[in-house]
Amino acid sequence: MVKTEAPYAVKDGRKLSLMCRQLFGEERELRVLSSAAGHYLGTLDDYGLPNSRDSQYYATREAAQAALDTGSFTPRLHP
Repeated sequence: MVKTEAPYAVKDGRKLSLMCRQLFGEERELRVLSSAAGHYLGTLDDYGLPNSRDSQYYATREAAQAALDTGSFTPRLHP
């Protein structure tokens, strides 16, 4: 069962990207990722490459992790 009260779906204790589910029909787990623009919540594809950016950018990895842990981010629903 997939639950969606938070800014992500939860399945088997994993926090899943709403964007990946909506756009690709895939269940991809959210994680903290980094780019030149900063840290963000997103997913990786089957090759370990960035697949989605589901949040705004954060100045630190810790701030992004806290947003994921508490569900205190507004999910991006469009690429």
